[in-house]
Amino acid sequence: MNKICASILFFSVTLGAAAAEDPVTAGESKSCTAGPAKKTFGGTRWLLYGCNDATSAVIVSDAGNPAAPFYFFVFREAGQYRIVGEGAGSKAASGAALKELQAMSGKTLAGLAGEAKRAQAAR
Repeated sequence: MNKICASILFFSVTLGAAAAEDPVTAGESKSCTAGPAKKTFGGTRWLLYGCNDATSAVIVSDAGNPAAPFYFFVFREAGQYRIVGEGAGSKAASGAALKELQAMSGKTLAGLAGEAKRAQAAR
């Protein structure tokens, strides 16, 4: 669990630095700590965290996931959702998860942050 929290914290800091370099997202700071909700994407286990902007989410490989270490960042840009990911685990596992995420509608992707928040509130 500490490894996951450290990953989320690192992600928040990295995202803040990247946003400062990108004029479209300059000034934005995201904290993605709501959750986690346990999910399955591409046949493997993931942890879903919601961000404070209520539209973005981070999906982190769960313990035992062959994609680990890996994360996806789902965010809205120019009126549509984008999915980016990074990691060093099994490309087959992360690729299967990405394929499933890419098949989701914008409405479903928009609901991920809220799903993570509901999971946190249910604890």
